[in-house]
Amino acid sequence: MITLVGCVMALCVCGSLLAAELLHQNQLAEEIVEKIYADGTREIVAGGTVLRDNTPAPEPPPERVSEQEREQGYVLYQRELSDGVFRHSSPRPEEHISSLATRISLGEKRHVQFEITGTQHSAKLRSS
Repeated sequence: MITLVGCVMALCVCGSLLAAELLHQNQLAEEIVEKIYADGTREIVAGGTVLRDNTPAPEPPPERVSEQEREQGYVLYQRELSDGVFRHSSPRPEEHISSLATRISLGEKRHVQFEITGTQHSAKLRSS
């Protein structure tokens, strides 16, 4: 195993499997380090304990973005509750929605799940 210090790019062998390439290492606090790998995975090392981020790998960018979505700078979409949404999730074509609405009675609580992803890195979103 190779000990990594600072922002170093290296490969290490864990058992017989080749580990992912380390892209960046951040010092979050005293004795807490975040390691970000080329495959999108992360680890937090806190006082010698390794906490592995089990977030799925990044999904490809949205397919079939409409002209309206491109102009507004984002894609509004809705995914089944059983399908998780993570920081690198991307909508499938059948999940795109053009509006979001629900009805509830006075005093009722209702969970409404929706997601927004920018069509470009510079997209500025504001909620109201």
